[in-house]
Amino acid sequence: MKNKMLAAVIFLIPFFLNSAFADTVILKSGKQVEGKIVEDTQGYLTIETADGNSVSYNKNTIQVVNSPEGITSQLSLKTVLIDRSEKGYLLFIPKDVSSTLPSTFLVCLPGLGIRAKQDINNWAFYAAKNGFIVVALDVDYGLIRSVPDVDSLYLKISGILASLKNEYSLASNEVCIAGTSAGGMMSIALGLRYPDKFIAVGVVSGAKLNFGAEGDLKNARGKRFYIVHGGKDKIVPVSEFYSTKAQLEQNGAIVQSKVFPEGEHTLPSSAYQEVIDWLPKLRSQLK
Repeated sequence: MKNKMLAAVIFLIPFFLNSAFADTVILKSGKQVEGKIVEDTQGYLTIETADGNSVSYNKNTIQVVNSPEGITSQLSLKTVLIDRSEKGYLLFIPKDVSSTLPSTFLVCLPGLGIRAKQDINNWAFYAAKNGFIVVALDVDYGLIRSVPDVDSLYLKISGILASLKNEYSLASNEVCIAGTSAGGMMSIALGLRYPDKFIAVGVVSGAKLNFGAEGDLKNARGKRFYIVHGGKDKIVPVSEFYSTKAQLEQNGAIVQSKVFPEGEHTLPSSAYQEVIDWLPKLRSQLK
């Protein structure tokens, strides 16, 4: 994927209407899917293809839908995504965020081998509803071999946030961090290593102490975590989830959690909604 900066890309997410069997869904990746729209919710669109299969797409991944009546134009959501891939991150700004109001940053770390452009779709829709500014980073976990490498990643994050606060005149120092799989493990590690820098840590399918986190468990007291895991996860077994939760709690962390009994390593969007919906409640408790 080319590193190309787009000054500001306005994502217009249509509110789609059911139509005849000639609907075409065009994804932002350029892929086209033809079939009949059979379900339209606020966050997802389901299309039945000619072979009888039904496929659901997060609306944040859809560019436009062509129906027999023409391109749909009624809008249900308008948000801004600024692509700064050349600097290693994407910036998602909900439409209701104002530079005159305190705002909370949500730093999102992707799984191993996943680019920020793919991962941000997990968080952005629910972040928009809750007013979070999302900073989604590209992370090469192969380059993180020691605690100093973890420190380097933190310095990169703090530099990005300092620059954004200047650029947008944001008044708040509130920062949450969350991640998926390896990104969840890194979120735990950073949350423990820099306990005063992140007000909360969200973890999806990444409940494992890694990247030197065990050495910083002494910093867990009072730290707040929300951990979501799949009961049938074969990559990070659910036993790791229970072990990590227990070690955090034994060291004084406040851990809220949810296990999807039938969930595997890739969890549904509701797992991310769990984390995002928890953050505003936590924010109000901390004030």
